[in-house]
Amino acid sequence: MAKGSAAKRQERAPVGPPAGVSEIVLVGVVRREAQKPSGDATPFSFLTVETEEQRDGQDKPDRLFHDVVGFGDVARHLAKAFDEGDRVKVLGRLQYRRGRTDDDPRSHRVVVEAPADIATAEDGEPHSTAVRLVGEVVSVEAGESKKNKIPYWRGSILCTIERSDGDGTAEVEHKVIAFDRAAVAAADLSLAEGDAVTVTGRMHRSGIDRKKSAFEPTVLIDDLGGGVERVV
Repeated sequence: MAKGSAAKRQERAPVGPPAGVSEIVLVGVVRREAQKPSGDATPFSFLTVETEEQRDGQDKPDRLFHDVVGFGDVARHLAKAFDEGDRVKVLGRLQYRRGRTDDDPRSHRVVVEAPADIATAEDGEPHSTAVRLVGEVVSVEAGESKKNKIPYWRGSILCTIERSDGDGTAEVEHKVIAFDRAAVAAADLSLAEGDAVTVTGRMHRSGIDRKKSAFEPTVLIDDLGGGVERVV
C-alpha cells in the first residue's frame, strides 16, 4: 500500500516549467572580422555577420547585422578562422543588451559557446536568422493594425537558461510579434501570463519610434514561417 500511494503521489506531482531555450541559427556574411582576443583571464572577441531575409508582403528583404561573441577558445577561433566576406553558419545563444540610456532601444548579440558552433556555410545555403525559444509568457496582446486591418499578436517570452559557466541561471526576455494567419493561430491559443510555450521565428527590426528611426530586435512570425505552441 505504501509503495502504491507513493507512486500515485509521484504521478500527481507538478512537472514544473520546461528548460529554457534562447537559440539562434545564423547564416550570413562576415562584415567585420574579429580582432585579436582581449582580456587575460577570459579572452574575448567578436565579429559581425550580415543577413538578408525576405519578409512576407515586403519588396525589400530584412537586412540585419549581428554581433557574434566568443570567449576563451571560441574568441581565439573567431580571430583566426574567419575573414571579412566569408560566409558562415553560427549556432548560438540569443541575448540582448540595454541601450546607453533608458530611451535607447536595446540591441542583440549571439554568444557562441564552442568553436564547432561556427563554421563555413555550405555553398548555396540561404541566409538565416532562425530563432527557437522555450519559456514562459510574460504578456500578450492581440488585435488588428489600424491602417490595413492585418491581424497581429504580440508577446513577451521569458526564457530562464543555464549559464554556460555553470554558475546558476540567467533570464532573457524576448519580444515576439506575429502577423496574418500566424497571429490568428497564436491568438487562438488564449495564452496567459505564466503559460509555457515554444516559439519559432526569425530576427526582425521592429520600429518603436518613427521620429527617432529607432528599431528594436524582435522575433518575427509570419506566413513565411514560425509559430507559437503551448508546452503541455
